[in-house]
Amino acid sequence: MLPCRKIPTFALIAVVVIAHVLRAQTEATFENYFQKQGYLRDHRIPEAQADQTSFNSIPVHKLTEQLSDDKQQKLSFDERQHHKRPFMRPYERDHERGKETLCTSNKICKYPGEFADKNSSKRSFDESPHKRSFMRQYQSFPEESGNEMYLNSFEEEKQELIDDQYNIDMPERRSPLLKLYSSSASRRFSAMQNKELGRPALSSLTNKHMPSEIVSSEQFVSVGAVFDRPLNKNDTHHFYWRLLTEGGHASSGRHGFGTPNREEVGVSPEEEEEEEERDTTPLPAAVRCEVHSRGNAPMPWIAVGFSDRGELPGADLCVFWTDWKDQVHFQSAFVDSSGRMVTGSPGVCLGFRYRRQRGLLKFTFYRKLDTCLPRHYVIERGTTHLVWSYGRGPLYQLSGVLAAGEESGSVMLELLKPSFDQQSPPQPFNELKVMSEKVSVPTQETTYWCTVRKLPEHFQRKHHMIMYRPAIEEKNKDIVHHMEVFHCEHPPHVVVPLYTGPCDAEDRPSETDACKRVLSAWAMGAMPFTYPQEAGLPIGGPDFNPYIMLEVHYNNPLLYSGRVDSSGMSLLYTSQLRPHDASIMELGLEYSDKMAIPPHSPSFILSGYCVPECTALGLPAEGIFIFGSQLHTHLTGVRAWTSRYRNGRQLSDLNRDNHYSTRFQEIRRLPEPVHVLPGDSLVTSCEHSTLGRENATMGGFSITDEMCVNYIHYYPKVELEVCKSSVDTQALVDYFHFMNKYDLQDTSPSKGWSDNYRSIEWTPLRADFLADMYASAPLSMQCNKSSGARFPGYWDGIVIPKVTHELPAPHRKCEHIETIKNDGQVT
Repeated sequence: MLPCRKIPTFALIAVVVIAHVLRAQTEATFENYFQKQGYLRDHRIPEAQADQTSFNSIPVHKLTEQLSDDKQQKLSFDERQHHKRPFMRPYERDHERGKETLCTSNKICKYPGEFADKNSSKRSFDESPHKRSFMRQYQSFPEESGNEMYLNSFEEEKQELIDDQYNIDMPERRSPLLKLYSSSASRRFSAMQNKELGRPALSSLTNKHMPSEIVSSEQFVSVGAVFDRPLNKNDTHHFYWRLLTEGGHASSGRHGFGTPNREEVGVSPEEEEEEEERDTTPLPAAVRCEVHSRGNAPMPWIAVGFSDRGELPGADLCVFWTDWKDQVHFQSAFVDSSGRMVTGSPGVCLGFRYRRQRGLLKFTFYRKLDTCLPRHYVIERGTTHLVWSYGRGPLYQLSGVLAAGEESGSVMLELLKPSFDQQSPPQPFNELKVMSEKVSVPTQETTYWCTVRKLPEHFQRKHHMIMYRPAIEEKNKDIVHHMEVFHCEHPPHVVVPLYTGPCDAEDRPSETDACKRVLSAWAMGAMPFTYPQEAGLPIGGPDFNPYIMLEVHYNNPLLYSGRVDSSGMSLLYTSQLRPHDASIMELGLEYSDKMAIPPHSPSFILSGYCVPECTALGLPAEGIFIFGSQLHTHLTGVRAWTSRYRNGRQLSDLNRDNHYSTRFQEIRRLPEPVHVLPGDSLVTSCEHSTLGRENATMGGFSITDEMCVNYIHYYPKVELEVCKSSVDTQALVDYFHFMNKYDLQDTSPSKGWSDNYRSIEWTPLRADFLADMYASAPLSMQCNKSSGARFPGYWDGIVIPKVTHELPAPHRKCEHIETIKNDGQVT
């Protein structure tokens, strides 16, 4: 028998040390594996560090560093280990049962410290002794940091982490980072995302009202729906957004959603009380943004931001980038004239979080609409040009990097979109498609094609249209510029020939001349339009002529040949009538070459008037309520708006788009219905830029001509359909006579309007003189019924309505607005 030898103390110590080293290496291996799989990359960066020149991501194995020293001292060794690793290890000891349980082939480790058979129901995580360590991960981020610690509730975050780790199929769930549930427009992206994550795609998800959700404990509250838009054609990159209001209270929206408050001078107490009672929409103060990217770069950088016209030079960006140490940074940046990024001001791109997840990168942040900082973009109501770019890293710094990257682009959207849903059709509904039939698009720049159709027999009974949307063939989206559906305003027994052909053809039947009442209108870039619950557009009935006409404007500047198109409009309707009949009215300028824009003009404004004399005759005593608006110009339009006046006093704008683009002409629901009374005047103005044109641009129907129109949607329906103006005929004759006699221009009474405008040698001084003439000359009015007949009266020589009180400039809610001098210094 061998003698029992005493093992030296140093040998025991060596064995213990080696065991601990091996255990640490094993755990590090598992942590590295889960990090690479994306399970342990849900990092939050304290807002105090956000938007600085450099900061590091927070690796999971250093999460304990977020705890205060006092809390660290109170944790046991095991608790600290659990805090380091909030996910399931290969084995765990069940402290309550006092026995060790393994994740064998017939077990599923569903929660930290919890085990269940595959066929058994999930056990409560709250019963687990490890909930405390999981909760401590959240407590490690101080509330005063302004971070998004409450954005995902603990239960949802816990379930999301579990699903991601163990591939548990949850058909009723999705995994955007911030509860930014995607709408129907993002189903293609979501299908790819769900396929990548091993989850079933959701086919029934729609963009509904979302409950208010705390975004920051002190600053902002998230309200309304979540909207989204693909950033590129193959939907590799996707953008989500949701509006934020100031926390704790909802400010009045009486001055328009997304528009700074402006004092309405001279408004009577009755009118002010009416406005206050109606307008209760809270004003947004910031926007929460989220980007999902499926790019293949291992250490990418992604920039997203805003610019005036969709160009990268001058853009205001928030940039996600990775350095050579695989540390993540998030900074504000500008793009200089050479196309390179320059680090911007801190405190702009806030609340940053990100996650990597099996080839899918998500990051989120929020930004104030007005940062009150120099050079930063102010987000306004109307069109927003969102710019983006994507490139490969790593980078050693952001400044100097070419902003275009490997991919870049821009999308136009209405960022300050009202919070009601406009994408999902109200229930119940039926669908009527009014389509062209195999139109051989002519090889010419501009074509208007008309198609007359008869409604189905069931429209002998009155229905309400509740939504309409375009139905455009994918191959022809580049040439279909806009479409309208008209009703033929004849008595019900009149038969209209089923014509198909050019709208200006000589053989077009004369009966179609009465097809002028607009039922629906769409222009390039517009989304579906939904009527409010209190109104629908009447269609059908015993007194309703059953013939309608589709008009499609084909814009074919490249003169494509062989194009065949069957596009049209989809009308959604219901037999369950709503309280009010809705209708559409045209405001602005006549489609006439009496109005012109001089060449080489950086800014030239044309205005069309709906004068008090016309609204007094055409509107009922109780007035109308305008709930939708579509501003419309052709290629030179860069800004458009409709102002309204009552008794000479300016009220808040009906609609305004300071970043207007002819490629994005939506019919937009107004945040609140605008009440227009008899005797009010509505002035639609458009700013045009003709720097690249060599001669005057005339008003007209061609895409190279110009328009300035606002199609307003309102209720209740009235006879007035067109309320537009042009310069008075005699005033224009006198102008051309003056230019010939006193300025020696080759104008003549024998020439037409267009020839006379083109006979002038345009200079900035002559352009200013024309603008002054338009601003002071009398008007020729179109105050027309839907039948095309004018209301009784003499409508030439109408004086432009006098304005006695104008609104002051919009007030920016900034304690101190920094400006940049010519020498580049900030004051």
